[in-house]
Amino acid sequence: MTLPTWIQTAHGRTFDLANPRPEDIHVDDIAHHLAQINRFTGAARRPYNVAQHSCLVAQLLPPRLRLAGLLHDAAEAYTGDWSSPLKVLVREEAPGLLEKIHGWIERCVEERFGLVLTEEDHALIKWADLTMLATEKRDLMPRGGRPLWEWAASAGHELPPPIEREIKWPWSFDDSKFNFESHFRLYTVRR
Repeated sequence: MTLPTWIQTAHGRTFDLANPRPEDIHVDDIAHHLAQINRFTGAARRPYNVAQHSCLVAQLLPPRLRLAGLLHDAAEAYTGDWSSPLKVLVREEAPGLLEKIHGWIERCVEERFGLVLTEEDHALIKWADLTMLATEKRDLMPRGGRPLWEWAASAGHELPPPIEREIKWPWSFDDSKFNFESHFRLYTVRR
């Protein structure tokens, strides 16, 4: 007997991880799920979620890439946010599996929301993502932990410097969901 590969979303929809379809991707599910998923496996000093991270990443990008930046972690709404070290272990034990699953979902997200991205666009979004990682490490993680250069090594990339503005207060679930959906509406109206 084959076990099912679907999950139920926050709004009662079915999403099949093995056979994702663009029509099964909904921004209200993405916003709800990401607002409840803590970054850093919950190790930040206060709960800090992927929805807030995504909004902050989007704000670092030029207007034409803000929607893509907002949705850069949308696959995690369906798979969860895995720590970088866990991703390394999975890649070693099951090469290509994580990239395959995330790739399926990412292609569906791009198709659903009409995103056409070049390699240069992907590189710029990655820069914004890593810039926020450096900022989050500085502002949200326990003091005295591993230095930033070790974080860069664990992320598999060189980290850019953090932004000047400090992340003072992680958003609540309600604020995160509301802000994510508001950013989505703003960025889709501008297209």
